[in-house]
Amino acid sequence: MNIETRFALWVVDGKFVRLANIEGANEYTDMFANYEIENGRPINWTVCMDDEDEIIHGGKAKESEKAADIRELILEWVARYGVDIRYKPQYILSPFVAGVKEGKRWVLQSVTEFGEDFRSCEETYIFTFERERTIVTDLNTQTFESYGHDPRPAKFAMNFLAEKFSTVDHTEEQQVWYDTQRLADRIGWDKRKVSTYWRRGSLPFPTTFADELPKWDEEKKMFVGGRSPRWTEKQVQIIMRRLDF
Repeated sequence: MNIETRFALWVVDGKFVRLANIEGANEYTDMFANYEIENGRPINWTVCMDDEDEIIHGGKAKESEKAADIRELILEWVARYGVDIRYKPQYILSPFVAGVKEGKRWVLQSVTEFGEDFRSCEETYIFTFERERTIVTDLNTQTFESYGHDPRPAKFAMNFLAEKFSTVDHTEEQQVWYDTQRLADRIGWDKRKVSTYWRRGSLPFPTTFADELPKWDEEKKMFVGGRSPRWTEKQVQIIMRRLDF
């Protein structure tokens, strides 16, 4: 995904709505901007642009300002630091817990308060995180797809949207798969390092597994088990961009 296909992902986290860090294409690391809501309206906002979370700008929301106004204000300040996504698609990810135990469902919706250009982006997806897979339900088309399990909703949403807005068409190309050894050879790493990094979530989650599926270990904060992971050429390109090849 290049600069022409960027998007903004706002993640609802308690009473805060945060902007996911998408400066590294679909890389999800820290969140660098947020606004706080109380009784349904924004009360203050903050923008940070470095690893130390140093606040570079922020303030209290005016009585008349709505959430859409604050999002525009945050995006304006972020653009001043080189990440201009003010006119790109905007999405909000939030927990969907009604009738669902342990909050395993999240809803991803396009934002429609940004004027005429976004009236064609009224989309709603439900992410259902099961034990060994994630189901994405498209409520507009009444269809669903199954993905390899990744229990981190924001990370999963970033990858999902990156794929959605990719301008590369692979439909007529023969799929090339990279196992752990082949990926290691491609990027110049040791095979064990590749395995360690994807298990900790530092590399894109494998698209599929030829054998046993991994499970997330909450105590170890990593995937355990799982055999024969496979990555696509597209994922390898993302990894190489992150490593600055």
